[in-house]
This record gives sequence, structure tokens and C-alpha cells, in this order.
Amino acid sequence: MRNSIYKFIKNKLQDYGREVSENYKLVDDLNLDSLSILTLITDLEDEFSIEINDRLLLTVVEGTIEDIVKLVEKILQDSSSKEVSL
Repeated sequence: MRNSIYKFIKNKLQDYGREVSENYKLVDDLNLDSLSILTLITDLEDEFSIEINDRLLLTVVEGTIEDIVKLVEKILQDSSSKEVSL
């Protein structure tokens, strides 16, 4: 699952003309704006049938690609509510 999540994120960010590394941060390294980040979040939710709640958005905004992959993995592992808290 990990590889498919990373590949999905990588493909989405390449649509913005960005090269991707697992250690890159969305804002600091990739210079994504808020609309691009929200689009990525929505695309992740749609692709993997998950919900990233408001409390977890900070992890996505301030985290690395690796952090986002881990977050999606954790949400996917939670079979009962499809929401998770850190």
C-alpha cells in the first residue's frame, strides 16, 4: 500500500511540475499554495476512500511527503471509522 500512496502523491505533484522526494515538505520545499494542498488532500481522500479530518490537516501542510504517506496508511488501517487522531 505504501508504494501506491507514494506513487499517487508523486504523480499528482508532478502534475504541478514538481519533482518529489519523500523528505520534501509541501510548502517549504515544493512551494505549494493552499489551493494546491487542498486539491491534493481531496484527491487523496477520493482515491483511497478516506477522510482527513481538520485536526490532521496540519500534518499534511507542515509535514513531509513521508509524513503524508504514513498518515494515509494509518487512516487506511483504521477499519472502523476511517478517521484517525494522532
